[in-house]
Amino acid sequence: MKSIIYILVGIFFIIGAVKILAITNNEIETLYHEDRAYHHDSNYKMGDALRYGDGEYERKEQKNEIIKISLIYGGLIIALLFITTAIKTKEQDEELDSSNYMNKSDAKEFENKVNKTNQNMNKGINLGAGIQYQKLAESANGCYMLLQDIKTAINIGDDKPDHLLYTCYLVRNEILDRIDKYKWDLNTPLVVPMMPGENKTLQVALNILNQNINTCAERISYEEECQEILNRKDFYYEFEQRIPPHARGHK
Repeated sequence: MKSIIYILVGIFFIIGAVKILAITNNEIETLYHEDRAYHHDSNYKMGDALRYGDGEYERKEQKNEIIKISLIYGGLIIALLFITTAIKTKEQDEELDSSNYMNKSDAKEFENKVNKTNQNMNKGINLGAGIQYQKLAESANGCYMLLQDIKTAINIGDDKPDHLLYTCYLVRNEILDRIDKYKWDLNTPLVVPMMPGENKTLQVALNILNQNINTCAERISYEEECQEILNRKDFYYEFEQRIPPHARGHK
């Protein structure tokens, strides 16, 4: 919408500039013909000749004004074009960013894509067993859904720091342990939750999950209500030590 407004304003300035130039040109043509009439009149006097000279000077002055006006309006038009391009680019970037995230309503579609990827996997890749890949995909999907819950909770002001920490635990501990235990190939193709429809490698998927968790953790790590939970030492919160120091509570 903003782009359209700027485009319309740009067109308005262009029309205005053209009209001003046309009016000024007409005035100059009129002055020119009047001066020529004085010049060719057999009865013109010295005063008429002086008027012709004055008219020539006026024409030069008006030409200078045309140049100034053209530069001003040209600059405005170019500036508007740049602004319009910048706004369009920003809107396209925002659309691209929003397209990289999957809503909860798309969970079933994601599951179907994972299953299809499983079926089409290269049989030469040694995963130990197909079920482990499916478990990894399910875990990644589960972590993604938790991240979506956390993001919503943060936006509406709900307090779910334990939810966040458990997500950190799932990705940083359980998934990585499974990869180590079953010796999964990090080049294995995987449908990345944050990029529905794009086949990436397992390594890329883990990096994306990890980056998103870091972002969520950093956003609430200094919130006062989160510090107590982040610093607890009982069994349920033993994974507190699994998350990076900058994401823990501060005493």
